[in-house]
Amino acid sequence: MNSMTRHAQRSDNVLLASIPDQIADLFPLPLCPIEQFFFFDNQPATPKVFVINNHFLGKLSRSDFEFATKVTIERHPLLRSLVASGRDGLEWQLAPLSPRQIVWSESYSAALAEAHESVDLTQEVGFRVFGWTDGQQSRVLMQYHHTVADGIAAKYVLADWLAAYSISYGSSSPLRIEPLSYHSLRLRGEFNFDAFTQRPPDEGPPPTMRGRVQAAREFLRSQPVPMRPGADHKPVRNDHVVAPVTSEATLIPEVFTSAERRAKQEGFTINDVATALVLQTIARWNRSHGEIGRDRLYRVLIPVNLRDRHHRHMPAANRLSFVFLGRPTSLCLNFKPLLETVRAEMKYIRDHNCQYDFVRILPAVTRFPGLLKTSLGIPYCFATAVLTNVGDPMRGFRRHFPELNGRMLCGNLQFLFMGGAPPMRVGTHWAIGISQTNDALRIGSNSAGTEIGPGSNGQLLNLLTEAWQEWAQR
Repeated sequence: MNSMTRHAQRSDNVLLASIPDQIADLFPLPLCPIEQFFFFDNQPATPKVFVINNHFLGKLSRSDFEFATKVTIERHPLLRSLVASGRDGLEWQLAPLSPRQIVWSESYSAALAEAHESVDLTQEVGFRVFGWTDGQQSRVLMQYHHTVADGIAAKYVLADWLAAYSISYGSSSPLRIEPLSYHSLRLRGEFNFDAFTQRPPDEGPPPTMRGRVQAAREFLRSQPVPMRPGADHKPVRNDHVVAPVTSEATLIPEVFTSAERRAKQEGFTINDVATALVLQTIARWNRSHGEIGRDRLYRVLIPVNLRDRHHRHMPAANRLSFVFLGRPTSLCLNFKPLLETVRAEMKYIRDHNCQYDFVRILPAVTRFPGLLKTSLGIPYCFATAVLTNVGDPMRGFRRHFPELNGRMLCGNLQFLFMGGAPPMRVGTHWAIGISQTNDALRIGSNSAGTEIGPGSNGQLLNLLTEAWQEWAQR
């Protein structure tokens, strides 16, 4: 069936029925505190851009790619919005669909490089999609400015894109794209903090506000050690733009299944294991690159999803917070007690809703945009590394698609996996993203090119992958 015939047969009504005519009524939409944080933290050397790298088996159809991308952008207003100064501060303003948002590339390496370029949200929207195929395999790269959306939102955007592509291509399955709740965008930065402090008595009292302030002061006093530079580092000025170095690896199903099984048997979550393995890898890397001493502090920043079932139909946006786990070198080199302490701290965070501490403080800080902007411009190392786990990107969506060879079939494409890593900030030289697809673990590794070049990034990723294998086989 040729492309023209498929496009004649597809149902535009099914695709576009859930897109209301009055999205513009939401705008202008004030930036919420976490959006202001990401907007002002966008530095030349560390742009707040992340790329979701979707891998497929099969030949990507250009016309269906372009149609699916257009439909997806139209469904999610912030994917086509600019930031401007309004009467009450920074605000989103809806912009027309830009031709620059849909890019068909003849070169995968060129698309990957362009997708990691910095974005000025006052001049261009913070979402672009790049398509590439060699006739056998295909890639769809989705570039996000973090002010626009977080990694969990990116999963929902991907699901929309896959459904739109499948319908456009002429899938025989009864696929549909669910309606979105556009008014919920007004609530994306609102939280009921009083409800979060209601804990059962047997879990102990939550931290007091005084205790939270003391913890914040201690956090700022205890600056962690950054990753040691690799042999291929190239120092430049802080205002010089250098694209991050990216690489990916896969933990095959047999190994990852063994790692999951062991974690479950011993009472750990995959997040516990991933965090401890990253801390161990940091310590091993730094020690092998000249660091001495037993009491150097390493800290991992972990984004935490704050959505619940009520936010399932919220269009792409940010609804996340951060937690920080710090450990000394001596503990990071002793894996068993390291993992035990990570589990204990993560349990305490969950029991007392400490994951809300960051977004609880932000509104007070963002009342003074000038102070926020100046503070974020200071080259302070918040974390040694960033680790994010989006889980299975197709969880909850897989049942809507047919399968071929055990993989989701999206039109003529078999979905292999979703890769990528979160953006970094000043002083943080390593970012790790993990996701689970088709029973395998995909690990994305981004590094600051000025400190950890391509060769060193590959070595670092190998160290982490080997650590996963060691855990699975212990």
